[in-house]
Formats: sequence, structure tokens, C-alpha cells
Amino acid sequence: MSEMLRYDPEDPRWTAYLLDELAAEERTRCEALLERDAAAREEIEALRDTLESVRHELRTELAEAPRLDPAPLVAALKPAAPRSERLFFYLIAAAAMMLAAGAIWWDQRASRDLAPAQEELARREALASAEVPMESPAPVRAWFSGVAAKSVPGAVSRDRMLAAAQEQDGLRSLGYVAHDADRTMLQETGGTETYAGLPENPFVDVAGERLSTFSIDVDTASYTNVRRFLEMGQDPPRDAVRIEELVNYFEYDDPAPRGDVPFHVALEMARCPWKSGHHLVRIGLQGKVIARDQRPASNLVFLIDVSGSMQNPNKLPLVQRSLALLVEELDARDRVAIVTYAGSTGLVLPSTSCGERRAIFEAIERLGAGGSTNGAAGIQLAYETAREHLIAGGSNRVILCTDGDFNVGITDPEALVELVRTKAAGGIFLTALGFGMGNLKDATLEKLADQGNGFYDYIDDMREARKLFVNELTGTLVAIAKDVKIQVEFAPEQVRSFRLLGYENRALAHKDFADDSKDAGEIGAGHDVTALYEVALAKTPFLGVGPEALRVRLRWKEPTGDASRLVEQSLLVADTAFSAASENLRFGASVALFGMLLRGSAHAGSGTYATVHELASDAVGTDAHGERRAFLELVKRKLR
Repeated sequence: MSEMLRYDPEDPRWTAYLLDELAAEERTRCEALLERDAAAREEIEALRDTLESVRHELRTELAEAPRLDPAPLVAALKPAAPRSERLFFYLIAAAAMMLAAGAIWWDQRASRDLAPAQEELARREALASAEVPMESPAPVRAWFSGVAAKSVPGAVSRDRMLAAAQEQDGLRSLGYVAHDADRTMLQETGGTETYAGLPENPFVDVAGERLSTFSIDVDTASYTNVRRFLEMGQDPPRDAVRIEELVNYFEYDDPAPRGDVPFHVALEMARCPWKSGHHLVRIGLQGKVIARDQRPASNLVFLIDVSGSMQNPNKLPLVQRSLALLVEELDARDRVAIVTYAGSTGLVLPSTSCGERRAIFEAIERLGAGGSTNGAAGIQLAYETAREHLIAGGSNRVILCTDGDFNVGITDPEALVELVRTKAAGGIFLTALGFGMGNLKDATLEKLADQGNGFYDYIDDMREARKLFVNELTGTLVAIAKDVKIQVEFAPEQVRSFRLLGYENRALAHKDFADDSKDAGEIGAGHDVTALYEVALAKTPFLGVGPEALRVRLRWKEPTGDASRLVEQSLLVADTAFSAASENLRFGASVALFGMLLRGSAHAGSGTYATVHELASDAVGTDAHGERRAFLELVKRKLR
């Protein structure tokens, strides 16, 4: 790009920018222009929305029918900004290209009697012979004409063949191909995913037990995992649905904290929409926001599973794209090292300043999968590398990327958890990221993150990578509090019984609340956390507010501290109509009900998926990143 960059919708580099295919330096310059040019920014955002609609329709079409129908794509593309007709055409051409490739790939995949090499050759020949309008951009025409020329290995496993084809042809960038590959794996192998058993919290009689104690949870892996199943047209396993992780996937707009407490506590009570006579209590924590230019420097170690189980396109290739996206958001203050593990462990990239991005990108690009999985050795080396380059007062973190399959070295999940617990004592936090389907060890990854002073997320496609590494960058990298515990004491004169919605595997003994040796969850910068209780009041509700219904106590430690601090806050009895409650409570309740229905909860009362959609539709709010609207689309899948 020229020194004085100007916005020109006919410049194909803006298409590359929208598709996340622009080099980091040029992408930075594009974003600088958009900061100062409001008209260009508005046009690009309109096109980005259009592209997201295309992506959604493609996923929907492939999940629901063996034949792809272009009509929804045409409808989705109509809102594009009229001033960018040329750029708009590029997007249409790209969508058509992806659509044709997906349809042909589906047809070839259905021919089970063909050898993998024959399938791939037929697919490429069909693509190469497809009619491409002469007015198509040169890169599009070149893509089609060059497909047949690519070599077709004759003795490669079917999964490797499809992974290579999808990566080469760009199909993976839309996310839906990975979901279809997931379906194939489950059909052919039955899958070996593991989830921890999750019995549902019961109602507790306050006359016998007035306390409820648990660790805070900012994990969101369950939501993206559930979304992946539903977009494939399948119900998730019951134990894969953790209600608190569904609720906490979304942003809430509680007030910012003041003073030296790193989070604000919001309390609210309103009538329960699925159980007449019951009420809901919402406890909301809003973590303090740290501006990007004010965040501390980061010392990151990417710990990447490159074993044979990671070779599918929604595993290692998606890891590579996701981490490259993160690196683009970092700057010269930050450092990145890369440790890989399979049958053996290696330091692929020593700790390197992000001022040398090219070296980091090249190291990420060189990664390849193969071998067994010695995760324990990788964990040891990753923590050693992080400790050697520890930044005092900075964000020191190991980012584990895996499907969770540990089958060499220390293979006992509890022994791995203990290893991580001992390493976490040195001030290095752990982020566990799960990838792929059919082999996901969800239970192990969740435990590792819990004991590693970190969080667990599941990345199903690039939209989730962007949410985690772009939209929520500081929350992902910077901890503002650790070992955060909540204890709620209910007043027996006002509350007859209570039930905590979710957090089943976060329960703590009441005596552990004040025990600083007991581990609990961390909160990142800007994180918002919600906990919901369903309660039965001891007396008939009355207008206005009454006496104290409950008292909330919170303990937390500074990220580098060893002694906890305590805050307390009380909530008065209130008989607020659900419709008059805050958007935060109403939307959180709708998501919790969705999780209850997916789990087949005995406590869903009169709630249905239609109820969920109705409640959520009335509480979308500002929805800056479109995540609440996307939730409505997910709920619609259960209404069909």
C-alpha cells in the first residue's frame, strides 16, 4: 500500500482485510485509516456484517441439507453498501466459490466406494471446470483454473486429504466445513469425547442450610461446544451443557467498579418466568476495564499439541490461524515462545519479541501434526520457558491448544492437574483452549484450567478466535483478581428454599470460603460474571421491597497476592415483575433456561424453547458484537 493510504473499494486489499488475510503491517495501516475516515469505516462495517450473514447462511445450509441452496445467500448479500459495488462483487464471487466447493465436496464425500485420492481428484476437476464469469476478479479466476493443477497424493489418509484440500482451497475460513468434518468423524468412529458427570443442583431448604458457597467461573467453552453440536443438527451430550458457561459467554452492562475493588457487584430479584410463585436472583460481577494501550506487557508461551489426533482441519490448522490472529494484536512490548508436544517435546520458537512478528508467523506456519501425545513433558517445558522470561508486573501465561488427548508420559488426568497446580504457584497463569470434535477431552481441559489459575474456552471457528483474541484481548491476557469465591447467606425468615443454576462443579465447602489455601477462579480485565438463583420466598410477596433476603460475600486475591480480601453486600426482598427487570437479568435467565432444556432439567417448569426465544428477543439490548442476536438464531434451530 502507498505511504498515504486512501480508501478505494476497488482495491482488492480491502477484500483481504475483510477476510482476515492481510499481513499484519498492512492490516494495521488499514485500521488506522478507518479510525480517521468515518465514511470508509461505516462502509467496511456494513460489508463485514454482510460477510457474517453469508457465513451464517453457509453454515445453516450445510447443516440442514445435502444440497446447498444459493437463495438465502442472495438475500443475505442484499444489504451491502451500494458505494462499494466492486468490493461487494468480490464478496459475492468468494461466497459463490465457497458454495460451489462445499456442494461438490459433499457430493464426493457421499461416494464411499471412491478412494481418497480419487475423491480429491474428482473434486478438483469439477471445480476447475466450473463456469466463472469473465468479469470475476483475476484472483478468483486464477483460483479456479489452478485447482486441477495441484498435486494429488495417492497414499494419504482420507482425513489428511480433506484437511489439506480445505486448507489449500480456503473453505476452512468460513467455519462450516469443520462442522461437517466433525459429523463425519462421529459417524465413522462414534467419537471418544469425554465430559465430567454433572448432576443437577437441587433445591435446598433454608431451614436446614442457609449457605451456598462456590468458586467463580469465567469459562465459556461449554457455549461454543454446544453451539457446534446444534449447528451440526445434533443435540449436545447432557454433561457438555454447563449452564453458567452458557450464561457467562455474553456481555452484560453492569456498572464499572470504583475504588480499589477490581469488580462491581450488582444484585437483583424478580419473578421467575418459568415457575409461578418463584423468583430469580441475579448476582453480577463487572471487572474493571483496562485500555489496550494501558495493559501490561505479556510473556506468552503457546503450548501446542501436534500429535496425530490434531491433524483435522478444525484442529491444528485452526490453532495456527487463531494464534496468528492473536500475534497480530500484540506489539513490541510482548514476547511469544512456542513449545510443541507429541511423542517428544520441543522448543519450536524461543521467546521472541513481537516486534519480530515475521519470525513468529513463520514458526506457526511450520507446525505439522503427527505422533502420540506426551502432554506432561510439554507442560513442563512451557512453564520453564515462561519462567525464564518472567515479566514482573506483566501478564505471564501459558496458552495450551489441544483436543485434550494425553496418551504418553503422565496420562492420569488427576496427575496432570496436580502438575499444573504446582506450576501455577509460580505466578504463571494457564489458558486452556480446546479444538476439534470426536476426541475432545473436555473434562481434563476444564480441570487443568481451573487448577492453573486460568480459564477454558473452546474454539470452533474463526469467529470465536476473533472474540477471544481481538474483542476481548485484555480479558484474555490480563487477570485482575484470582481465587474469587462467593458465599451467599439466605435469610430463613424471607427465603424458604433456593437453587443455584449451574456451577455444579464449582461448589466449595463452606469452611473453604475463608481458607486462602483453597483455589478458585480468576477474573480477567473487563470480564463480567453472572450467577443466578431460583428461590421460593417464605412469605407472600408484597409491593415494593421488604427486609433483607440474602447477603453476598466475596473473597478474592490480587493476581500476585497470597492473602484474600472480603466485600459484603445485601439484597432486599422484591416482587418485581420479570418484564420490569433489567435486560441483564432477563437475557441471562433466557440463556439459563435454554441450558436447562438442553440438559432435560427437572426444574424447567413451564419453560419451552419458544419461551427462551421470547424472553431473549425482548432483552437483546445494544449487543455490540451481535452475540445475543446470534443466540436467537441458535434457539431457532430448536424451534424447527
